[in-house]
Amino acid sequence: MKFLMLRINKINNETLKTYLLFLFCFCFSLVGAQTVTGTIINGTSSEPIEDALVIAKNGDKVVSYTYTDVNGHYNLKINNFAEITLTASSLGFVSENLRIRFVESQVNYVSDFQLNEKTETLTTVVLKADEKIKINRDTISYRISAFKDASERTVEDMLKKLPGIEVDDDGNIRALGKPIQKILIEGDDLADSNYKVISKNLDITVLDKIEIINNYDENPVLKQFLSSENIVLNLKLKKDKKSVLFGKAEIGGGIENRFLGDVNLGVINPLVKLLNLANTNNTGSPAGRQFGVYTYSPIGFNDFTKDFSINQNPIVFLSGSTNELNTENYIENTSVSNNLLINKRFSDSIKLRNSLYYFNDSFEQYYKSEYQYFVEPKDIFFKEQNSFNQEKFNLSNDLKITFTPSKDRNITVANTLTFLNGTSKNGLLFNEENVQQTLRNKTREQDTQIQLTQKIKSGAVVIDFYVGSKKLDQIFKIFPNTFIADSINQKTLSYSDYNTTLDYQGLDASLVFKNNKTSYSFTGGFQHINETIKTKSYLGFQNQNEKIDSLSGRHTARSLLPHLQFKIEEELYQDVLLYANLDAIWNSYDKNNFSKNFFLPNPSAGLRIRKTKTGTYHFKYSYISEIPRLNYFTDNFIIKSYRNLSLGISKPEALKSHSYSFNYTFARVEKRILFNVSATHRKFLNQVSFKNSLGQNTDITQSIFSPGQKLWLFQASFTSYIDPVNTSVKIGYQKQFSEQAVIINNENSKLKNNTSQYYLSGTTYLKGVVNFKILANYTINAGENGRNTIRNERYKFELKTIFNINKVFIATFESKGYLVSSQFYETNNAEIEFRPKGKNWTLGLKIINIFNDKEYIFENSSDYVQTATVFDAVPRYGILYGRFRF
Repeated sequence: MKFLMLRINKINNETLKTYLLFLFCFCFSLVGAQTVTGTIINGTSSEPIEDALVIAKNGDKVVSYTYTDVNGHYNLKINNFAEITLTASSLGFVSENLRIRFVESQVNYVSDFQLNEKTETLTTVVLKADEKIKINRDTISYRISAFKDASERTVEDMLKKLPGIEVDDDGNIRALGKPIQKILIEGDDLADSNYKVISKNLDITVLDKIEIINNYDENPVLKQFLSSENIVLNLKLKKDKKSVLFGKAEIGGGIENRFLGDVNLGVINPLVKLLNLANTNNTGSPAGRQFGVYTYSPIGFNDFTKDFSINQNPIVFLSGSTNELNTENYIENTSVSNNLLINKRFSDSIKLRNSLYYFNDSFEQYYKSEYQYFVEPKDIFFKEQNSFNQEKFNLSNDLKITFTPSKDRNITVANTLTFLNGTSKNGLLFNEENVQQTLRNKTREQDTQIQLTQKIKSGAVVIDFYVGSKKLDQIFKIFPNTFIADSINQKTLSYSDYNTTLDYQGLDASLVFKNNKTSYSFTGGFQHINETIKTKSYLGFQNQNEKIDSLSGRHTARSLLPHLQFKIEEELYQDVLLYANLDAIWNSYDKNNFSKNFFLPNPSAGLRIRKTKTGTYHFKYSYISEIPRLNYFTDNFIIKSYRNLSLGISKPEALKSHSYSFNYTFARVEKRILFNVSATHRKFLNQVSFKNSLGQNTDITQSIFSPGQKLWLFQASFTSYIDPVNTSVKIGYQKQFSEQAVIINNENSKLKNNTSQYYLSGTTYLKGVVNFKILANYTINAGENGRNTIRNERYKFELKTIFNINKVFIATFESKGYLVSSQFYETNNAEIEFRPKGKNWTLGLKIINIFNDKEYIFENSSDYVQTATVFDAVPRYGILYGRFRF
């Protein structure tokens, strides 16, 4: 027993020692922990800065960070460091650093910051904010909760409801009348110009605010002395989504084997921003739509962030027909996509952005078309019945590394790799004959661009080096061939193999200066382009029959293009800018056996009047001269479709045109008023046109040069908010007119196309149970060919009704009606969701084509062609889904 008591005492003593040691360490850690608090304010207006980032570093190591609240206040916990450096930063402000030395006797520290606005934002005025929209110099901030009606799912859905922002049918975004450059997340770029990956996929519930940022410039050297005309959107996350893993997962299934899956994963903190956006569905949402062709052109004098990549033109296109309907109503698809977006800050001087995109699309559509050509000696009429099956695979990576060793030097390295495979199968009934067309595409592309910017006295040096290589292989099969008769078998397959390569390299060096109110630059450089097109066509399968010489050939074009440029911009008065650009290019052009030196002047001049009480004005004139791409100069016929052969121009010629444009924007976002007018007139001294030989079964086209083409574009829109009824209303008008000289069946014709569109849309922001979105559209298409005038009219009506019952039951009913040539048809879809309060999950039901419509009819008219197309509707189906957010 004594031994047992001694043993217990020993154990108790050891336990006590352990407990005392733990208590001592815990107390020491409390003594060694410091708290740093403070307030961050605007150094000009003394207003608190919300969502400013405060980072604590020990050397290069981040030891803590936080964000300021609505009052500009922050609170940081620091453990066991003798010294730290605090950095306070916010988008649109100059960062400030503060060093703190800790002493053992002090636990609480107070460090306040006053941040000064960056020099590029000093040309605007601070406006009074209301509860929904806050305007602070060049930043307009929208509080999302003030504009939501509970029907929004993605960023794009929300953008369509914000005053001053417009989203077109392709997902391209304009803010305050100008196209945006990109979408940022908490001030950092994750997708560059592929911003639709974010706008179409990111869940809106993670966001607190959306900002429009004017005068955005990502080059830290140039923005020290140059202003910018670029505009971007910045997404601000809710505080509980910062520095933690957040996202959503959605899965659903329905009748007719319908399914959908959608996953968002994100981590956003000062050192790394990561988004993974994945989706799979067969509910009519092709993944490729988020990668539509979009090229941003910098606006104004400061255009030194331009993209030097050159697009490659395919020889043959084979795709289905499109219309104004939602794709879910007339396209059957199976799609998978995944987008991994990363922005990583390794240090204050090194930052990496990488975007990895993948998608696989497979979709089908069915439609019937009737064509009528109004030509001599008599009209041509034929029918097609089409079934299209298309598959597309895309894998691309976009990498950008930024190295800023000092405020006076910046280096960027950007590289893009793209792999794209696709197959299009078109089975059609042409009049009474079955025809099968198959096109296989294989694309490999690589672009690299390196830019060095170095500050010098009164300016900077900007050097760009770029290189690109692109290859496209196309195999096009038609059975039976309809052009060349085989004496043994009339049902012979035609096989065409098209290979195009494009290689280019270039170097540009610019000296950029600013002296008081005058900005000017001198640029010199060169570009080398090597382009090759190989065409081979066979009867039967390759290697089984002889090549058809008239449909085969090799075409090579080489261009060496040295150029000189002088730009100047003078601020005549405050915000009144006069600018001129003199750009001279010498093109040493060599194509097969043709060689010629072309001088290509491209001068331009303009006047910009910015941010006056009456709005912003922009007048511009340009003279444009260029050499068309090689695909216009093929010496042999190319099979474009089962009924079309195409021949190029024998000798290149410089295309020349005059361009006149005017743009006016009046924006009062705080009052939700936006008025925009733009007009463009382009007069071609010469242009590529065509000579057509049209028959009942064939369409043989030859490219030609023709004079006198004209193009007019005009649009006007007015958006306002009607406060008594809490409704935003937009009215608009668009007009497009073109005139072109062509030859059809040996008859000279002047083709004229005239399209006018009137529209009215409205969105309600009622606080009750129901809200509405409406659209009314009236379109007139008219065409003339000197012999006939063709005209058709189309009316379009849309009504979206949103019921919100206690924020628990959300029901959306969407109806679209079309009146085309006295024929009326409509689409009707519905969605109902149950969102229990205090829960992070949702259950929903979506119904497509409620009344099970069978077909939709569209008519289109142009100069000498009238088309009527009947699309098969996707049969009615319903799908149940569940969504979980975290």
